[in-house]
Amino acid sequence: MAVAMRLVTAGQYTAAIEPLMNAYKASPTDAAVLSAIGVAWLHVQRLDDAITWLRRSIAIQPGSGPTHHH
Repeated sequence: MAVAMRLVTAGQYTAAIEPLMNAYKASPTDAAVLSAIGVAWLHVQRLDDAITWLRRSIAIQPGSGPTHHH
């Protein structure tokens, strides 16, 4: 997840997708991972995918401020 987050922070959203998906496979119920995937998809203009992942994150952690922000 650390590599993926460095890529997201650097604005390299497309490159972040694969490591984020690997993080998801390792921790499928981690709301932060699901939210990060949604944010990455949002920034590469894959809005349907972004909505799907952000909704998954909200379902796991409904009170998450960062997820609701996006």
